[in-house]
Amino acid sequence: MDSDRAFRGRLSDQTAYPFAAIVVLALAGIIGLGLATSEGVEVAPAASFTLRATPSSMATPKPRIALAPTLRPSLFRGLIGLPPETAEPSAPEVGELVESYWVAGGGLPYRGMARLYADGRLVWNRYYSGPGGPNSRTTGYLEQRLTPEGVELVTRETHLPLKDPLELLERFPLHAFEARRPVPYVPSGYGICLFAEGPRPGRAPDGVTTEPAHLIEMLPASISSLLSGREYVSPIEWDQECIALTTDEAHVLERVLRKAGYDQNALINHFMVQFSVPVPGAYGLEISLMFEPRFPDGSVGCSACG
Repeated sequence: MDSDRAFRGRLSDQTAYPFAAIVVLALAGIIGLGLATSEGVEVAPAASFTLRATPSSMATPKPRIALAPTLRPSLFRGLIGLPPETAEPSAPEVGELVESYWVAGGGLPYRGMARLYADGRLVWNRYYSGPGGPNSRTTGYLEQRLTPEGVELVTRETHLPLKDPLELLERFPLHAFEARRPVPYVPSGYGICLFAEGPRPGRAPDGVTTEPAHLIEMLPASISSLLSGREYVSPIEWDQECIALTTDEAHVLERVLRKAGYDQNALINHFMVQFSVPVPGAYGLEISLMFEPRFPDGSVGCSACG
């Protein structure tokens, strides 16, 4: 509980953990001024996904939209929030994590995270303010495919800034990549991370537990029934237990929350799906539900950390 309070103490006075990152990033001058719509997160229209084989998708296949040959960062359109329900998840579902590291050399301001898997997948996201991306704040989650030689090159690289995926594109030989052009990463599951918010923004009210199981009990039955009795997953970047759902189950939960009309924070929704649910009978107490993508090693993302 002391560690949890210490973690909570780092939060900004407007929301839970993502706002700490947003303040840092704003001071660093890498966040733009665009706003999300009140409808919540939508995947950038130009992002291309491999679709599952369904009668409709087989009848009218959608061609993949290739990125420009120069691979300009402003054209990277990764996953933000939930993928289309027909999008094919990244395979294999389970992978051995070889290495993970902050992009751009680490340190503050935090600019994203990269994860390298033994099967050659490099999954990453990066904060930036270039025009043309999914929004002015992040690339979203992207995936590249490396050859075994490429995996070895990354693990041998000791100068961390060169491990920035943007640097890899420029410095590594073409034979280090099976697929050099990044495509949206499509997770097979999500972690639903819960945070209690009281009348004082950024802090849980005194006496309110932050244990996920107890927070689930405070939610309306239509929501708690979808989260109870689940396994937990945790981010690599910070200590928090989140409820594990498949991507299909995450879509069901998102529809329930949207249909109920719960508020969303437009700033947080630049990075992920988020809803704020008032606790029945507890004036001023809300529980924030944040949808974080799950990765092949079982961990979940930290889409707006800092």
